[in-house]
Amino acid sequence: MKVISIVVNNPLFIELQYLTLKKFLLTPYEFIIFNDAKHFPDYTNGNDVYLRNEIRIKCKSLNILCIDIPNDIHLQITSGSERHSYGMNIITEFMKRYPDEYLILDSDMFLIDYLDIDIYRKYNTAIVLQQRDEIRLNYIWPGLCYFNNNNDYSLLRWDVVEHTDNGGASCIWLKTQLKDNETFPTSEEIKINNNHNNHNIYYIRHLWSLDWNEDDINDNDNDNSNIKKLLNFFKEDLRNKNGKFFSEIYDNKFLHYRAGCNWLGEGIEFHKKNSEKLKEAILMLL
Repeated sequence: MKVISIVVNNPLFIELQYLTLKKFLLTPYEFIIFNDAKHFPDYTNGNDVYLRNEIRIKCKSLNILCIDIPNDIHLQITSGSERHSYGMNIITEFMKRYPDEYLILDSDMFLIDYLDIDIYRKYNTAIVLQQRDEIRLNYIWPGLCYFNNNNDYSLLRWDVVEHTDNGGASCIWLKTQLKDNETFPTSEEIKINNNHNNHNIYYIRHLWSLDWNEDDINDNDNDNSNIKKLLNFFKEDLRNKNGKFFSEIYDNKFLHYRAGCNWLGEGIEFHKKNSEKLKEAILMLL
């Protein structure tokens, strides 16, 4: 299996992904970084044009394959969603050339508990479902998704389409995964339980940003034990609002720091300090 992450600006995230995958992913895998740091001054790199090379250096130190994404086109693209979609389309072409199982992670998505990938292998794909009810559109969020080695990617695109963000165009491929009279569950149904999977699609459960807190963690649930160990990080995150946590949890196995590429504009220095706190918290799990 190949595990792929697009890294934009934080070499520390590479280290944390490397360590948590090594600890918690229960299957042989190859970890690959797609380096999308800009070679020109930009808000995503805090105007640090050397960040692209720092990512290469970090990958080399950990013996991780690092593939540079050509990003001259980003001089014309100003939308963060469109930039991400461009990188994801490059990854899809890579997947076509090198058939395998693929687990795709956002650069700030980290395994925090043991993952038996056989849970996902029963399906063609495991996804976080994105929905736009006003246009009845269902598509894949590209921050966390799994594809088994039986997939045909000829229809898979990640472009932004009207009324969506990055990944909107994946609605076409995703619809081909439905069989007979199957329909897509609602996001609320997925959140409540995971019994709404289709024949080919596993729907990843999630605790969305600013929509959960400690009250959503069951004291009697052993599956949440590592989440409980991270509660201090969640509680002390300055991005929290109204008693709700900013970071996210997926399938009780993945922590999503969220907005780590600085698309909300908190600043590179803020994320450096905050991700150091994240590192301290994650190291307690290893």
